[in-house]
Amino acid sequence: MFFSEKQNKGTELRIKAKKILFRKKSKFQKIEIFESYDWGKVLMLDSLFMLTERDEFFYHESLVHPILSSIKNPENVLIIGGGDCGTLREVLKHPVKKVIQVEIDELVFKASLKYFPWVKKIYKDKRVSFIFEDAKDFIKNAEDKFDVVILDTSDPVGPAKVFYKKEFYEDLKKILKKNGGLAIQAESPIHHLKRIKKLYEILKDEYKSILPYLSPMPTYPGGLWLYLFVFNKKIKMLKPVRIPKNTRYYNKEIHFSGFKIPEFLKRIFGI
Repeated sequence: MFFSEKQNKGTELRIKAKKILFRKKSKFQKIEIFESYDWGKVLMLDSLFMLTERDEFFYHESLVHPILSSIKNPENVLIIGGGDCGTLREVLKHPVKKVIQVEIDELVFKASLKYFPWVKKIYKDKRVSFIFEDAKDFIKNAEDKFDVVILDTSDPVGPAKVFYKKEFYEDLKKILKKNGGLAIQAESPIHHLKRIKKLYEILKDEYKSILPYLSPMPTYPGGLWLYLFVFNKKIKMLKPVRIPKNTRYYNKEIHFSGFKIPEFLKRIFGI
């Protein structure tokens, strides 16, 4: 049996399954986990590949470490989405004091807890609080301010459409500390340039610095993924003050190479 993701009109990725481990529909989406021949266990949401055990570290380390490594004393971190807890795993490699993870779909978390070993190791960490509700509601009512807010979100359909709305980023601004920043997964620079341009225009109106970052992501559309690190102060470059241990992709050299942007993206960002 093959599981397929239609990545574009004429492109799809197929992964052959050994065994289906979990298949259920929550009130938000269809959730599937299967054991594959080449990619370990695979998580799909609404027939889109979210995670494979073989390559997830490229994505999670690239989303988290460039920004958190560059903050001297990060205390409070907010993760939006990330029900598989790969992002949380990487955040906890830094000397943070408090992490709140807001995930709309509790069933994604429960399925990940059962089938992905890193979730079992970290979900009881005393620094972590899990909240299962719509992120836009949480942000409107949040009393804490955060050093970093990480948007580990799904494709902009259904509830995730809010992540491409100007009002959402206006509200996020209010819960960031003075020197705080956003880490945003910004989709594929190969397939999703229209989305990227729309998001960039929204952010440009609200924030003073937007730093694009690239890393490989083999099972995501185009094999290359974009992240945006966003601040409400002028910043030219993020310089690491610590390098976390036990990474598989990220290191000091990778940190700086990820900020090297090709010409077609420079034109999108006007840099």
